[in-house]
Amino acid sequence: IVVPMMSGRGLGHTGGTLDKLDAVPGIRTDLTTAEYLRQLEETGCAIVAPTEDFCPVEKEIYQIRDVSGCVDDVALVASSIMSKKLAEKPDALLLDVKMGRGAFAK
Repeated sequence: IVVPMMSGRGLGHTGGTLDKLDAVPGIRTDLTTAEYLRQLEETGCAIVAPTEDFCPVEKEIYQIRDVSGCVDDVALVASSIMSKKLAEKPDALLLDVKMGRGAFAK
């Protein structure tokens, strides 16, 4: 099973998944597309930020959501998640949707 993951940075007060991972010494999330694909081939998993040539609009959407106060908009959250997942062209997709206190979905 190959597990690709594209995630985001600095979103609202919680920070993004990549911000948290970047705090761990030795972890790199700024991979080029070639490095990302090589890591997937070699290890079966990789976590990366959208790049200029791989899901480039997502970075812009993230920034707009962050500065416009739309971080919690469920439709924008869902479209953001799905744009990254579909850019990876998976054979299958499993979503873990967090619910309740501390999550976007209540």
